[in-house]
Amino acid sequence: MNTSHVVLLPQLGGRGNLPAIVRAWFKEPGEWVALDDRLCMLETQKASYDVYSDGEGFLVWLVPVGGVVRRGERLAELSSEAGESVRSGARAR
Repeated sequence: MNTSHVVLLPQLGGRGNLPAIVRAWFKEPGEWVALDDRLCMLETQKASYDVYSDGEGFLVWLVPVGGVVRRGERLAELSSEAGESVRSGARAR
């Protein structure tokens, strides 16, 4: 049975709902991600932030490099089974 874990954009820098841009993914779509692996780098008007995995599974990008996301929105999914690796118009680098 395929299960998935959703990776949400965390609150960044204690500021409300600032938009963030995905500047880099450190894992490729379909690659296995372990707990606490560094997933991506986000940039706001004020600073850059790394996002770390709070679960494990095969990575599915939901936001491409250059895509904009806000707090609470979905960045990625971690699937228990290999398969689809990029969704919602996200494209590999």
